[in-house]
Amino acid sequence: MAAETGQVETADVLIKYKADVNRENNLECRAAPLHIATFMGSDCMVRTLAAARAQVDKTTTRGHTALHYAAWGGHVDVARALLEAGADKHLSVGNPRRGINAIFMAVIQDQEDVLQLLFQGDQRGANFCNLLLHVAARNGQVQTIKTLCESRCDVNMTATTEDIAGGLNGQLGML
Repeated sequence: MAAETGQVETADVLIKYKADVNRENNLECRAAPLHIATFMGSDCMVRTLAAARAQVDKTTTRGHTALHYAAWGGHVDVARALLEAGADKHLSVGNPRRGINAIFMAVIQDQEDVLQLLFQGDQRGANFCNLLLHVAARNGQVQTIKTLCESRCDVNMTATTEDIAGGLNGQLGML
């Protein structure tokens, strides 16, 4: 509950008395406190949980990590805190070949600031540029297209039918 309401002081006390920061809730998705704090956009709570050794790449039953939630919700400060704590921005939901990772989620939700953060210093994010550009063009996301092109995405690369079907119809259900 402290993660959901952003009560860092309460979380500190619970952690002091050995609360399990990785314990999942009883909901269908089995989210841990870090997922919930991220979904709520609480960077202070995320930093508190990460400092208490929360598993930053822990997945829900739907395969989402906290960084997926940060990218989806446009929570730049939370995404930064997760990356600083060692979160892997390339982890995919479901089939890794489909590329539904934090970068893809930032594109699909038009979260420009998060996308720029995720592309900083790492061109591996450009692996699925054809799909990312296709999605951004389809959605009319001009600024996202500029960011992708500035990140060395090839505008002449063709997205395959499989890429498009996997990315656009893939499992994107959140909490």
